[in-house]
Amino acid sequence: MNAILKSKPAKIIHVFLWILAVILFAYGAGASTRAETERALKKAANQFEIQITDKSNDRTTSYDIYCNIKFTIKNNSDKQATKVSGSMKITDMDGNVLSSGTASFRGDFTAKSENFFTLNWSMDITDDAKELWETDFSMLNISFDIEEITFDGNHTVKAALDPFVKPCESELLENTYNSACNHMQLKQFDEAIELLNQIQFYKDSAQLIESCKMLKAKELLASASIGSLVTFGTYEQDSVYDNGAESIQWIVLAKEDDKVLLLSEYALEETEYDYNGNIVWKTSSLRAWLNDSFLSTAFTEAEKEQIVTTSVTPSDIELEKGGAETNDKVFILSAEELEEYVLNAEQRCSKLSDYVYYRNSSSYWGGSSYWLRTPGPEREYYYSTYPTALVVDSDGDIVTDGEFTDSKMVVRPAMWVSIES
Repeated sequence: MNAILKSKPAKIIHVFLWILAVILFAYGAGASTRAETERALKKAANQFEIQITDKSNDRTTSYDIYCNIKFTIKNNSDKQATKVSGSMKITDMDGNVLSSGTASFRGDFTAKSENFFTLNWSMDITDDAKELWETDFSMLNISFDIEEITFDGNHTVKAALDPFVKPCESELLENTYNSACNHMQLKQFDEAIELLNQIQFYKDSAQLIESCKMLKAKELLASASIGSLVTFGTYEQDSVYDNGAESIQWIVLAKEDDKVLLLSEYALEETEYDYNGNIVWKTSSLRAWLNDSFLSTAFTEAEKEQIVTTSVTPSDIELEKGGAETNDKVFILSAEELEEYVLNAEQRCSKLSDYVYYRNSSSYWGGSSYWLRTPGPEREYYYSTYPTALVVDSDGDIVTDGEFTDSKMVVRPAMWVSIES
């Protein structure tokens, strides 16, 4: 009996130790499983990418700028997540921080998928930075650090990713820049422009874009035959202002040395030869408009440099009235130049852009006579005589009676453009 009683405590201890071993084994197995799960999720977290694909100004208030920033989040892992969180920073090209903060993206981040988000971001920044943001978005760098990813089952994992910055990553910028320069050397200007447009803020990319456009225009002009059409500059022509100005079509009239003479295919405006009724080209309102407002509106700085300054000789009638030789970028043809250069009857007739047709009363009723630079005879009107300038009518014929210089006729600009390489 005593032996039996003495053995009970030993059995109880044995059972207790066995139960404890089972518990510890189960806990260890569970911990191991949790550790494996944690490692798997961390590995999955490092397979997420976030790319900033676009940025645009939404609205501006007195104190804040609200901008729309578009993100693409790629889940390259085999796990499903529900939230991606991190910190964002906006800096200028000098590295000055304009705005920073945290952001979270919620969604169904299925395995091997791409997800797209637009974030409306408010920035309370300085006036200088605000002006920069309003005028040139490409001058601002945006970076995003992925810090946490929440997977299915509410498992949140700290990500160990390097900051993902695009498109302002220095190596990417330099590679894109070098690639664009290589395309330029190969005279592949469209390809170069496409790349440079992605990095307009980097180095001299903006200037290189203008250089590409100029070199491309020179190549096209140099290869164009007399009588063919080329495009150069832009001006409103379709009367739809929302889509911007349209490319100007020019007729190649002549090639001399390293330059070509161009005449616009369409009438681009309707205006007086001189709103004061004078005949002298040097002081005419038409000359002033062509070489100021039209020149500035229609051409970039690089294109203006390509336009040759031309000496325009006055007629005897102008000399008698105080006229003198002028140096013009843009002019209109004289009757002599029309006879010399425009031999095609169809090209002598002016076409009207929709802008001219609908905007101006005489054009609306079918008037397509355009000004020449040559003075016409003085004509009487209500017992007084007034100067006239010659015009070309809708049939392409020169009207030798001329039109009063304060009348409105359509305008076909002309100019010499350099094709020198």
